[in-house]
Amino acid sequence: MRPWMTGFAGSFDYTTIESEALRNNPLGDPAERPLAVYLPPQARSESSRRFPVIYLLHAMGNELESWWNRSAFRPAVPEMVDGLFAGGVPPA
Repeated sequence: MRPWMTGFAGSFDYTTIESEALRNNPLGDPAERPLAVYLPPQARSESSRRFPVIYLLHAMGNELESWWNRSAFRPAVPEMVDGLFAGGVPPA
């Protein structure tokens, strides 16, 4: 495991989406939410290629940034995802 964040084989794009379903919800949560998209290493050289999509949803009460939390001796989720695709798992 890397002791700190280093370069990734793929890349992450960050954006914001607005959800009509969340607008005026009873809890008062914002309808605008951050979103991270992981692009596998092949996305750079094959920009016109379409890749399968895998959705990861964080637990109730967590935020996008919680994916970057580490446990002792375990990589953060983005590090694990990048390692899988850099290690030969078919790109998604």
